[in-house]
Amino acid sequence: METTPLGAMGESVSRLRLGTMYFGSKLDRETSSDLLDRYYGAGGRFLDTATVYAT
Repeated sequence: METTPLGAMGESVSRLRLGTMYFGSKLDRETSSDLLDRYYGAGGRFLDTATVYAT
């Protein structure tokens, strides 16, 4: 998975972010864990943890 630099500290994050708004609420624990495992396994390193989005 492609990455992009995050700030000037030498850290980088994946360009593809995973939204987690429904993890643990509308998605059960097993499904949430499976999605996180798949994302991480594919090289994902950037989670969107917002609980509310603008409409």
